[in-house]
This record gives sequence, structure tokens and C-alpha cells, in this order.
Amino acid sequence: MSQPPCPQEEIILKAARARIWEESLTTHLEACPECRELALASRWMQSLAQDSDRARPLPDPARVWWRAQLSSKQARAERAHEYVEWTELISASALCAALAAWIAWNWPAVQLFFARTLATALPHSWFIASPLLAVASAIFPLAAFLASLAAAVLAYPILARD
Repeated sequence: MSQPPCPQEEIILKAARARIWEESLTTHLEACPECRELALASRWMQSLAQDSDRARPLPDPARVWWRAQLSSKQARAERAHEYVEWTELISASALCAALAAWIAWNWPAVQLFFARTLATALPHSWFIASPLLAVASAIFPLAAFLASLAAAVLAYPILARD
């Protein structure tokens, strides 16, 4: 069951608004918990109102507008930069894929080039060059793969920079 309101609530509210506390009202506040809560809430609300009066003034509207425009331009620049980064990544991937496809398509010519280079490097020992050519033609795909892997590892920091 709820208790009836204190008969002195109105007087307490007026005293809290005027900030004039008579001795009889302070005595009543000590005895009545409802009026004490009412007085505390009133003091808190008055201090809150005073704090809002002392708040700093609003910033200059022209400066707020300028900052909003600057933020918008920066967001557009970041989106464009992101587009350029993706274009770089796709171009580098396409270039590597095209080089790999060209080597695979012209594999006999690549082998012939390496055979001539090896024969030029070892002119008097063709009997050694023939087995070396067989080993080189077997190892070349692995070497090409490892070289492209090393290039990708070295190029990754350039392509993935923030």
C-alpha cells in the first residue's frame, strides 16, 4: 500500500527553489525521508541547470561546415585510393598470369633458348651439357615456380601497404 504524500512537500519544494531553508524545514527534512529525497533531487536538478549554463559556447557554424566538407573529401579520396590499390593488385596478378601463360605456350622455344645458352657456356663439353640440359628442362618449371613465388613474397609488402 502506498503512503499518502507528506503535507509539507509543497513547502519543501518552494524552499528548495528559493534556496531559503528555515530551521523548522531542516528539522522536518531530518525526520521525513520523502521530503529529504525531494530536497536532494531539487538540489541535483539545480546544480545540473547551473552546469548547463556554464557549458562552452557552440562552435562557429562556418568551421563546422568546413570540417564536414573536409571529411567528405577525405572519404572520397580514401575510396579512390582503395580503387587504385585493387587495380594495382589485379594488374600485377594479370601480368604474372600472362607471363606464365606465355612461357607455357612457348615452352619448346624456352627450352631451346636454355639449351643454346648452356651450350655456349660449356662449348667443349657437349657430352656433359646433354644430361645437364635434361636436368635443367626438368628443374626449370620448379625454378620458375619458386622464382614467381619469391617475387610475390617480395612484392606483397608493396601491394599490401596501408
